[in-house]
Amino acid sequence: MLSAINSNELRGEQLLEFIQQMFTETGAEKVNLINHNQGPLACHYVAATHPELIASVTSVNGVNDGSEFADLMRLALNPGHLPETVADAVITAFGKLLSYIFFITIFYQRKN
Repeated sequence: MLSAINSNELRGEQLLEFIQQMFTETGAEKVNLINHNQGPLACHYVAATHPELIASVTSVNGVNDGSEFADLMRLALNPGHLPETVADAVITAFGKLLSYIFFITIFYQRKN
């Protein structure tokens, strides 16, 4: 599973680790990556750094152009405004909260 709140590079490395595990388990030589939402960024990272492993990349509704929320946060990080370390801590906490809510929701849906 890819981290919901880390850099595209770290998420790409997590995806690469998963792909290599799948190669070991299946004996496959290449994979087709199909992704959505934040997935294209991690998939593009793997395809760029290890093209020999990737047969194709298909992206649906990705965030290739960034996000409005990230743009607003960058505006707040101008000199004399909110320090980046504070913004990073807030965003990290918010991401963890969203992940927690998501997993609790999935858990209760499966339980019922």
